[in-house]
Amino acid sequence: MAELIQNRVKTGGQRAIHVNPLRFAPNLSDLISLLKDKWIQQRGTCKLCGGELVPRTSNAMLQASADRIDSGNPFYSEENAQITHLACNLAKNQYGTDQFLEWLDVVRGKTEFSLEEDTKGVCGTARGK
Repeated sequence: MAELIQNRVKTGGQRAIHVNPLRFAPNLSDLISLLKDKWIQQRGTCKLCGGELVPRTSNAMLQASADRIDSGNPFYSEENAQITHLACNLAKNQYGTDQFLEWLDVVRGKTEFSLEEDTKGVCGTARGK
């Protein structure tokens, strides 16, 4: 964590440029229909964590977010779209599905977590129940 903080301090204030990936979606009316259908199929729950989706929330983390299941597939389609919390979507995209699900297990208390000392400091080791 200390190295991450040092890197953030070192790079603070620097401008970053990135290219947004190409994405494709159906026309607006078909897209709205697709999202309504997904909402009904998912019964108003996040497809990643299973938590309730909260319409019209001011909490950005809880906002509903359209997620492409396979990020390598640029199309928002019936087969490649799901609705998630924005926080879940961002975490999955940043760290990958496996790490996201492992994190979710720890947060839900489904994994024992032991702290062990190593040469760089304290690290955690997760063990499934």
